[in-house]
Formats: sequence, C-alpha cells, structure tokens
Amino acid sequence: PFGFFDETSSGIASGMRMGVGMSTARDTSKIGSLTASFKITSQLDRINELKAGIDIIRQNSNVNYGSFDKVLPSGRTTSKWDTNPIRIGAFIQDKLEFNGMIANIGLRLTYADPNIDWYDYEPFTDLFDTGNADALDSAATSDVKPQIVLQPRLGVSFPITDNSKFFFNYGHNVQLP
Repeated sequence: PFGFFDETSSGIASGMRMGVGMSTARDTSKIGSLTASFKITSQLDRINELKAGIDIIRQNSNVNYGSFDKVLPSGRTTSKWDTNPIRIGAFIQDKLEFNGMIANIGLRLTYADPNIDWYDYEPFTDLFDTGNADALDSAATSDVKPQIVLQPRLGVSFPITDNSKFFFNYGHNVQLP
C-alpha cells in the first residue's frame, strides 16, 4: 500500500532497495476461468465411429498491477483492466475403418469473443509510440467483433504391420496468441 516507503532507508542495502525498484511492485489481480465440456462417441456400424463435442471457456481477468518507487519514479507502470472473454469450440468427426485404410474426417467450429473495446487507429499511427501514453486515454475505441473460424480436418492412415503405419494428416488450426 502507499505509505509503506521508509524515508530513512534509502541505501542499496536497506531492504526495500535490494529489489532494485521491483520490490515495491504490488499485484492484487484476480484471474478465473470456467470451463464446460461435453463429448460423445458412437459406433454407428462396423465402418463408422462418430464423435462430437463442445467446449465453452469463460474467463475473468481482473488485473490490478503496479509499482511505486520514490527513488526511481520513471518507468513505474500500472496495469488495470477487467475483461471477460468467451471461447466456444464445437466439433464433429467420423472415423471410417476399411480393410487396409482408416480415415478421420472432421470439422471444428471455433468462436472467440474478447468482449472488449479496442483502439481505432491507422496502421502507421504514432498512437502507440513511446511518450504517447496520455493520448491513449482520449483515443477513439470500438467493440471488437467476435471471430468465427471453420477448421477442416482430414487424416488417412494405412496400417503396414502391427507396429507401423503410413499416414497423412491435414488440418487448419487456430490458437490465441
């Protein structure tokens, strides 16, 4: 908390200075995640094994981090945000088994909504340059649109022996940065 800084101890070996300015950082962030998942598999006949499922992930990122230092006031940062992104993934896959060949054919749908506003800016703006932090407070923002991505999957394998196979996989994948 503010007021913890001891005015009489300012030397490098005073205890508070041993962290070279980082010992005064404070973090009261609360991060949580709620995940729900359902999957089902059914052997429809001798050839087809059908799988389907859905995953829902809801996050809560209430971040409150900052550092304070009277001796080294420059470079002190404060990070505060409260976001609740949601991700939903659904898939369906059919496993086809024939004599001498196994094929997996599937499709995944991924929905991601960050539930935030983001800055409206031109690609080569100086808005994010060093020293422009105050300009961000007055910059125009707009709602970030959710993304929906279809991801096909295809896998074909040819068993050669009990312990080896020749296979081919193809798929589109996405992930959060």
